[in-house]
Amino acid sequence: MQHKRNLLTISILRAFQMLFGIVVLGLSVTLIKDHNNHDYDHDSDHTYSAVPLILPIGAAIGALTLVAAVFSIAIAWTNFLREYIEMLVDVVIVVMNIVGGTVCLVRMMTVKWLLT
Repeated sequence: MQHKRNLLTISILRAFQMLFGIVVLGLSVTLIKDHNNHDYDHDSDHTYSAVPLILPIGAAIGALTLVAAVFSIAIAWTNFLREYIEMLVDVVIVVMNIVGGTVCLVRMMTVKWLLT
């Protein structure tokens, strides 16, 4: 009975992880796609700016989080080296999220510094 309760808890938590991965991936891809989609006067010359660095990184982190959630649910249901593989996947996801947040903060601080 305890194993079934743990499996249900793990499945629910991984479903939330999957949902958050889908949201991050969807928002990042939508922002990348619509980055230079502005209503300009067609007679004037306009230049397109480059996509901010955090958007592709956010898309990669969202995709990696989604893949990790699906992989972890499969591992939880098969019980094949579950603890070790889940721990490795969680460490990789945490590191990727920390890297993404750090890049975002450094980018914001650099922009603030350049504007002052």
